[in-house]
Amino acid sequence: MDVRPCDLQLVRPLQVRLSGKGRKERFCPLWPQTAEALRTLLVETRSDPAATEPLFRNRRGRPLTRFGVRHPLRKYTKLPQTAVPTLPAKRVHPHTLRQSTAVHLLQAGVDLVTISHWLGHATQP
Repeated sequence: MDVRPCDLQLVRPLQVRLSGKGRKERFCPLWPQTAEALRTLLVETRSDPAATEPLFRNRRGRPLTRFGVRHPLRKYTKLPQTAVPTLPAKRVHPHTLRQSTAVHLLQAGVDLVTISHWLGHATQP
C-alpha cells in the first residue's frame, strides 16, 4: 500500500506504478471511477501530485499495510447485508479484491497474460 502521489497517472492512460517483490516495477491500469476518487483524495488531503510520501496512511501517519486495510474492509462489507444477506458470513480480505478483480477482467475478455502481468506474477501462463 505504498502508493505515492507521484506513482499516479490520472490523465489518459489512467495508471498507477506499483513496486512488487524484488523491487520489480509494473504499471497497472486504473478504472475512470478509481482515477476520479484518487483525484478527489489528492485535493481533499492537499497532496502535491509529485509528492513521494505514501498516499494511504494509518492514523499514526505510517504507510497503510494490508493488515490496516482488513478492519475497514470487514466493516464496510457488513453494510450491504440487507441486499446480500450472505456477505457478512464470508471471509473478505484484501486478497479477495485482487482475486475478484482478476476474475472480472478475465470474464471481460482481458487475456490471461495481461492479467498476470498486472498482478505482478513472475511467471506468465
